[in-house]
Amino acid sequence: MTMILSIIVISHNQKELLKRCLESILAQSLPFEHEIIVSDDASSDGTWEVALDYAARYSQIQAYSCDTTVFNPANTSDRCGWNKCNAYQYATGKYITHVDADDFLVKGKDVYRKQVELLEQNPSCSCCMANIFDLNENEDVSKVKIRHKEEFQTGEILSAEKYIRYYFRQFQCFVFRRNSEIDPVKKYGGYYDDTVITDHHIQFGDIVCLNDAGYVYVHYKSSIWSKQIECGDDVAFAHAIYVAILIPKWKFAFHSSPMHLGLILNVVRLIQSGHRLREDNLRWVQRFDCFLYHAFNRELTQTDKVRLALLSLYIRVLRKFRLGFRAPYQFLSFII
Repeated sequence: MTMILSIIVISHNQKELLKRCLESILAQSLPFEHEIIVSDDASSDGTWEVALDYAARYSQIQAYSCDTTVFNPANTSDRCGWNKCNAYQYATGKYITHVDADDFLVKGKDVYRKQVELLEQNPSCSCCMANIFDLNENEDVSKVKIRHKEEFQTGEILSAEKYIRYYFRQFQCFVFRRNSEIDPVKKYGGYYDDTVITDHHIQFGDIVCLNDAGYVYVHYKSSIWSKQIECGDDVAFAHAIYVAILIPKWKFAFHSSPMHLGLILNVVRLIQSGHRLREDNLRWVQRFDCFLYHAFNRELTQTDKVRLALLSLYIRVLRKFRLGFRAPYQFLSFII
């Protein structure tokens, strides 16, 4: 029989959470061939043994160990990306979706079944977008709440550009149609994570919507996202910079979104505050925008400060009036 859905689960030192995650997936109604591929990142707390145990007991579960020790510390986006890539190379499904071991699915919602059905009905669509539940660490499951407020109807079709301009969903909200012609493992490597995953797949077709939620995204104080917010560094660059480099087709549309303009404004604020980027981020900025690179890499001159102030004002105007300019950086060509 044809493998329909590959569910990729990544883990790292999440022994009990992985059990909850896998049990929640097994509780879903999936009336078609599917596989659950667990990729573990050098766990030392028994998580890997849990993965092996489930693989031995359930024929649809496979477990693989991923060598990501080249990335340190463990709690980095790069390691997560490589871990996903490790699992991806074993996936054989027509469709693919991603789950983090510290999250889980709500029993009875069966969103994966519904998303696959919509994709089967809409062969020109590259993915199906649902909604997502939020839950804070140690909160009771009854406290789950819908993450996003934007409304859409089941069966509604979004173009990729409309999604980038007006919507944002965690990649866990999606079931993607696998494109066999482009291997994201080779193309992105450790960057195959978060927004890159979604923006990779939406290059190949429209998005069909499911007005439902089933995935529970749990917020942990020790999570990668929380640590990035604390450092104020990779947050802006993960979304506003390297995605546009990896997927240049959507560069201008990506930068036209009011939300993404806000992220670029955060970059400007970091420069203005005298912040210095890590070396790896500096390399990305150098490829993206020479003005920003030099601003981060040296002391600001008075001219730099004026340019940054103008750029900040320009972005604020774009956001306030939702103007349709597609490249806020174009303005710099007139003042540099």
